[in-house]
Amino acid sequence: SNLTMYQKSIVPKLLRPRLFYLTLSQQPSESPLYNAAEDNDESRKNNFESIIRKLKTVDEIESVSHAPFKLNYVAIIEHYECDKPEIDSLKKSILSFWFDMNTNALSTIGAEAAEGCPTIEELENIQFGDYDIILPESVDRFYFPDHRGVNEKYLIHRYSGYTEKYKVVGVIKDLRLQKNNRNTAIVYHHDTRPRLESPTLIIRLKKDIDTEEFINDNTEMLRELVATGNYYVWDISSVAETNHQAEVRSGIAANRNLRIALAALFLINLMLGVIGTVWLQTRRRISEIGIYRTFGALKINVRTMLVGENIILSTVAIIIGLLLYFQYALKEGLFDSVKYQEQYIQNYSWVADFAPHFAIVSAIVAAIILLCVAIGTYIPAHKASDIEPVDALRDE
Repeated sequence: SNLTMYQKSIVPKLLRPRLFYLTLSQQPSESPLYNAAEDNDESRKNNFESIIRKLKTVDEIESVSHAPFKLNYVAIIEHYECDKPEIDSLKKSILSFWFDMNTNALSTIGAEAAEGCPTIEELENIQFGDYDIILPESVDRFYFPDHRGVNEKYLIHRYSGYTEKYKVVGVIKDLRLQKNNRNTAIVYHHDTRPRLESPTLIIRLKKDIDTEEFINDNTEMLRELVATGNYYVWDISSVAETNHQAEVRSGIAANRNLRIALAALFLINLMLGVIGTVWLQTRRRISEIGIYRTFGALKINVRTMLVGENIILSTVAIIIGLLLYFQYALKEGLFDSVKYQEQYIQNYSWVADFAPHFAIVSAIVAAIILLCVAIGTYIPAHKASDIEPVDALRDE
C-alpha cells in the first residue's frame, strides 16, 4: 500500500544553514536618491539582473536565486487529481510553491534529485513551461505508486470551471522548507510572474562560513553593492532567524521552551529523588558495607555493587513501564493517532510511524533515566564507601 511505502521513507531534510534573505525595495519618489528614469519595468529588470551578477562576485557567496516568497511563507493550498480514482477520491490538500527555477533556485535551497530522476543541474537548465511542475518524493509516491517515469505523469487542477493539466518534469527528495513543519506535500511551480517591485533574494554561502557572522560583518558592503538604480537593501536576515521569528509569533517557540523546562524539572526531581532514596538505603547498610570492607572489599567494589543494584532495579522498572505503556497504546489506538492530519499528504517517517517512534523514544528515555539513576546512586555510594570499617562496625 501507499502507507507502507511512506513508512520506508526517511525524515525530510531540513534546509541547511548558510542561507539568508536579502530583501530589496525601491526609493520613493520623494527621496533625494530617487531616479525617475529608472522607474520602469525594463530598468527594474536590468538593474535586478545586475544586482544578482554583482552578488555572485562576492567570494563568500556560493549561489544566488530569486525567491518570490520566503521559505516560511504559507503557500496556496490546492487539490490536484491524477488518473487514479481511488487516489483522487481522498481529496488531499497540497501547498503550491513558486520558484524561478532557471535562477539556481533548487541548488540554492539545497534540493537533491530523487533516484532515477533528472539531476538538479538538469532541472535548472531545462526550459520550463507554464504547466511544468516538480514534486517531492512523498507526493510523487502518493499520486504515482506505479513508478512511471517523469514526463509521463500529469496532475489535474480544477477550479471555478477551469481545468489545468500539469506535467511532472522532475522529482526531488523531500525537503523541509520550515523547521516547524514536516509536511512535505508541496508542488513546486516555475514562477512566470517576476515580482520586481520589492524582490527577495535567497543567498547560499560557501561551506564553513557562519551566516550570522557574515551578515554582521558585511551588511554595509552588501548595501553598497546592491544600490543600483532605485533599488536598495530593505532587510538582511538569515533563514534560520526568520524561521525562529515565525516560531515565536506562532507560539511554537514558547510551547517548545515550556516542554524543555518541564523535562528539565522532571530530570532534576528524578535525580534528587534517587539521591535521597539511595542515601537512606546506604545509611541503613553501613554495617554491611563495613563487613565488606573488613573482608578486603575495595572502595570501587562497594560503589560498583550499590550502583549495579540500582541499575538492575531501574532496568526492570523501565521494562515493566514500557510494556504497560505499549498495552495502553494498543488499546487507545495510538498507532493511528501519531499520524498527521488526514487532509494532507504526509511523509510517513519514523516520527509518524508508531513502531520506530516508540522504539527510538523509549530507548532515549531509558538511557536518560539510567544515567540519572547512575549519577544519583554514585554520589551517596561514593560517600558510603569512604567510611572506615572500624567506624562502620562500631555499633555492631
